Amino acid sequence: MKTYNKLKRVLYLTYDGILEPLGYSQILSYLQILSREHKIIIISIEKKGDLLKQDHFKKIKNIIKKSNIEWFYLKYTNNTFLRFALILKLIFLTTYILLFKKIDIVHSRSYISGLVTYFLKFFFNVFFVFDIRGFWIDERIEWGLWKQNSIKSIIFRFFEKKIYNKSDVIVTLTTDAKEIILKGNKVYKNNIFTIPTSVNLNKKNNLYRSEKILTFTHLGAIGSRYDFNLYLKIMNELSKNNNILLSIINKNEHPYIKEQINKYNFNPKYISLKYIHPYNINDELKNTNFGIFFPVNGFYLNAYFPTKLGEFLTNGVPIITCKINKHVDTLITENNVGIILDNKDNINYKELNNKILNILNDINISLRCKKVAEDHFDINKATNIYSKIYKLAKS
Repeated sequence: MKTYNKLKRVLYLTYDGILEPLGYSQILSYLQILSREHKIIIISIEKKGDLLKQDHFKKIKNIIKKSNIEWFYLKYTNNTFLRFALILKLIFLTTYILLFKKIDIVHSRSYISGLVTYFLKFFFNVFFVFDIRGFWIDERIEWGLWKQNSIKSIIFRFFEKKIYNKSDVIVTLTTDAKEIILKGNKVYKNNIFTIPTSVNLNKKNNLYRSEKILTFTHLGAIGSRYDFNLYLKIMNELSKNNNILLSIINKNEHPYIKEQINKYNFNPKYISLKYIHPYNINDELKNTNFGIFFPVNGFYLNAYFPTKLGEFLTNGVPIITCKINKHVDTLITENNVGIILDNKDNINYKELNNKILNILNDINISLRCKKVAEDHFDINKATNIYSKIYKLAKS
């Protein structure tokens, strides 16, 4: 494919907020690096609560300003009627920027942004990068947020293939998703790129961790996407033979988490529940022995690549999880950086305890985890691929 090395003007369109933890780690961290070579404009949708957190808001604004990025945002709403109005505002704002900012590329994150770009591409000659992030429709259905035959799922399913086929480039998180998209759509293999969720590597070697009290960290949102009760069930069983600390890093779900914890007889002294800003997460994970999470089952897992995987591994922390998809499972097992439960409905705790002990006795585990992060999750490698994608667009 022919490349064009001239600086590109890129509109990054996201329905997620860059003030959110994932927005910082999986949007802004990438665009900071890409802004060294390209002119970046962001449109995001921000939640009222995030906008009110002045210290964090100022920090993000300063990062954006220093990176010479332009940022436009709209306020999110939970009201169904007002959400339609919000999407109309998003269309109008995107149209305005396309008309007056001489945009070469629209980089659309996930499906709502992709749908907006799909329609506008009929009127504007822009290079369309559809960054799917996951099988969003399947996520909504399998997480119990939409019904299988709801109007929303039917509409988005109808346009899904059209968005794929209208895109100039598609970016997936997993090789599994790439294979599925190629089978069901009129998409050229060379037009699909796989870029797993990546992180800013932690270059420090925090190799010492306490083994007197083992810390098992559950990181990030829970919602309907993770089986948090399985985490608690496993912690309850492991605590019978080990001194353990439950470290739970979460932003907005503390009442629910406390309610679930109270179903068990944990000593409050060995429970840590708090929120850590994403730019401080490495300092928090330096004392963690294991990162542990269990996404709920579903077809959506074929396109799922957890950000926390890279965050744990770059801090030298091995993983305990369940089967996810071929891409993720192979990476964990072939590099021996964690434990994958074959059957999370019928766990052999004696076997699990032995596997945990083997990892604790493995003097190379932390270095191996960091090496895997360096090879597979380095954000600089990810942005190099994005920059090559941008250079496919004519100015």
